[in-house]
Amino acid sequence: MGKVERLLAGAIQRLTECLLTDDTARSMATFIVDSMSTPARVYHTMDHVLEMIHDIEIDTGMEHPILILAALFHDIVYLTVDLYLSKEQKYTLANIVHDPNESQSLAL
Repeated sequence: MGKVERLLAGAIQRLTECLLTDDTARSMATFIVDSMSTPARVYHTMDHVLEMIHDIEIDTGMEHPILILAALFHDIVYLTVDLYLSKEQKYTLANIVHDPNESQSLAL
């Protein structure tokens, strides 16, 4: 969790010149890690995301903030495979995505 939190906070700070509070960075990092760690995940996992970031750092020679954020948030909601939203995802995405496990079609 610490690495994800550090990468996220660092990328946002480099782009916006503002600091995330520890609670905000931890909350966002937890959301990312929890989302990428649902039971049905096989390929799009946190290991995959961290490997992408490692490759970005090798290819660019730095921690490129936009690419890091893109890697952290890509496929964060992969409902067609996961068929599951965590409680935090349901809360955060309540006005955007409806969970099909609750007898509703996926709706954006």
